[in-house]
Amino acid sequence: MRKIFYLLTLSIAIASCGVPKKKYNETVIKYQKELDTAREKNTELESENEEKSKQIKVAKKKVVKLKEEHKNELDQLTSTIPTGVYYRVQIGAIKNAKSNSELDQFLEKEGEYYKWRVGYFSTLEAAKNAKNDLKRLGVRKFWIVPMKNGETITFEKATLEEEISENGF
Repeated sequence: MRKIFYLLTLSIAIASCGVPKKKYNETVIKYQKELDTAREKNTELESENEEKSKQIKVAKKKVVKLKEEHKNELDQLTSTIPTGVYYRVQIGAIKNAKSNSELDQFLEKEGEYYKWRVGYFSTLEAAKNAKNDLKRLGVRKFWIVPMKNGETITFEKATLEEEISENGF
C-alpha cells in the first residue's frame, strides 16, 4: 500500500511541476515549424551558392579568354613612360590599399590616395583610343589624366606644353 501511495504522490508531483501537455505540444509544433523554415532557407541558400559559384567560374574563364584575346592592348597599356607630357587612363582611386588583386600592378600613391592608372600615351588621341579598348575589356568607369615627369597636370598645362614643344619654343 505504501508503494502505491508513493507512486501516486510521485505521479502527481511530476505532473504538477511540468509543462501542461497541450502547451508542450504547441511549443514542439512551433519549434518544428521554425526548424522546417530554417531548413528550407538553408536549401535555398545552398542552391544560390552553387549558382553563384558556377557564375564565378564562367566569369573567370571569360577573363582568361579576354586577356588572351587582348594581349596586345594590355601590353600597350603597361608600356614604358614617354618623355614630356603624356596621358594615363585612371580607372579608380582609394585611400587605403589593402587589395591583392591583379590590378595592384597599376596602383600608384599620389597624395593621400592610391590610384589605378594604366597606359602611357604620348597623345590625348592615343589615350582616347585606349578607352575604347578598356570598354571592350569590361571596364566601365575611367578618365584620362594628363601628366608630366610623373606628376598630374591640368589639361590646360598639357595643351600649352604640347604647343610649346610642337612650335619649338
